[in-house]
Amino acid sequence: MLLNHEAIFPRPLSDHLVPTPPPALLPSRIELKGNEVTLEPLNADIHAAALYAAGHGSPEALAIWDYLTYGPWPDLESYKATLRAQSASVDPVFYAIRLNQTGQVCG
Repeated sequence: MLLNHEAIFPRPLSDHLVPTPPPALLPSRIELKGNEVTLEPLNADIHAAALYAAGHGSPEALAIWDYLTYGPWPDLESYKATLRAQSASVDPVFYAIRLNQTGQVCG
């Protein structure tokens, strides 16, 4: 038995056609601040050095690329080029993760 909060549709579905909806808006590139972290729109000039160090600074850090279809990069400049392309993307939108407590970019 489904509880009220588990009901998928709170009202009956209809078979009425929906007229052509307006086009969807692109997501805003805004900072999203949470309790522990802040998501910042990705910017290669601001985030590349910290992210490169986090993902390339040790054998343990390099292991994050083992199961991804991209990376690691041979140097910071080639990584920056990738981040620049990601920063220009509208779908998906890429963010960097900054720890609120320390201000460190971590992902």
